[in-house]
Amino acid sequence: MKKLVVTLLLFLSYSSFAQQVYTSSGKAVNARKQQKRDKGFDTDKLIYGGWLSLQFGDVTNVYVPITVGYKLTDKFAAGIGVGYQYTKYKIEDEKQNTVSLSAWARYKITDQIFAHVEPQLFNVSYKGYGYSGNLTYNTFLVGGGYKTPISERSSLVIMLLYDVLQDANNPNPNKANITPMMGFNIGF
Repeated sequence: MKKLVVTLLLFLSYSSFAQQVYTSSGKAVNARKQQKRDKGFDTDKLIYGGWLSLQFGDVTNVYVPITVGYKLTDKFAAGIGVGYQYTKYKIEDEKQNTVSLSAWARYKITDQIFAHVEPQLFNVSYKGYGYSGNLTYNTFLVGGGYKTPISERSSLVIMLLYDVLQDANNPNPNKANITPMMGFNIGF
């Protein structure tokens, strides 16, 4: 009878231990917290990102895009982005203000490598010597990237993306057709 009680106690303690859930960093997650996360919207699954591009000289260029997304599964996330770009060409005395909107999706192939797609819409307002106007164009970026952790919930991201549309209205076509990007993410 003692053997049966001891075996039962060992089995129960092992079973309760086996139900423990761990994060990717190896930390144990409280079971009640995990059940709450599984039931609905979880703010821990939100993703924030963005970068800053600066250029000064004959051409002044300031570009600030930000993104917000949600981790739908451990491997798949999707979201939206908005950006603003100011460009001034000293020689031509031309100024451009660009607003961009995008939707994006990422699939993690490994913990560091991911696939990325992102359709974008750009609206450019420009003004120069005796002319001004608006221009709209699209891009559809497809490619992948590499992320390296900075902390438990943030990472440095490097991507190489190809524009499959090559819209003729694009005032800044990429002759190499590959766009390198680098930024920071919090959450993915």
